[in-house]
Amino acid sequence: ATCAGLGLLAGSSVNIAQGALPLFAPPPSEAIVKAARDNSPSSLDSMSRFELVRLWCALPAPADNTIRGYHAGTILRKGPLHLISRLMTHRFFGPGSWAGKDLSPNAEKAGVNIFRSRRDQAIYQGSRNFGMKFENSRLDRRPCLTLDYSSDGSNAFPWCGMRDEVRELKPGVYLGLGSMKVFGGPLNSAVFILEKKKRRP
Repeated sequence: ATCAGLGLLAGSSVNIAQGALPLFAPPPSEAIVKAARDNSPSSLDSMSRFELVRLWCALPAPADNTIRGYHAGTILRKGPLHLISRLMTHRFFGPGSWAGKDLSPNAEKAGVNIFRSRRDQAIYQGSRNFGMKFENSRLDRRPCLTLDYSSDGSNAFPWCGMRDEVRELKPGVYLGLGSMKVFGGPLNSAVFILEKKKRRP
């Protein structure tokens, strides 16, 4: 238990450093941003967590009229804690493996997470609701779309302390940083991709 605790502490320290250092580093070159936009979203998997957070800091907030709808989601395998992030998201966060998000399915500024059954791969809606609003990031103080899991009181601890911050890589593809207050907030975040689909499966 002591070794596991020390490992988690060390992993968190590295993850936080990788989240903080991009704030002090020069922004990515226009060529790097262009390449990320021109290539398929899967190409982001070749970037380090430091490079991804630095790229995220250079991106704009999505437009309100383009972000609505179903988006397939992927958690990138980046940072020393990505295994823990994936375990929590796919095993404990909802009734199945996390599959994506439905953003503003109603007229209200709200959204829901979508989960895939681990047994038969059927898609169904989970109960992890979140509020949506445009505000400044808690990481770099620039505009982004925030997904707030404490907004309607439906999520119990620790999920009520979750917060996603989303920016647009290119039309229909968004880069997000997901964090939990209990684990240190946005500096200790997981990196994910949202890809807009015409309809939910």
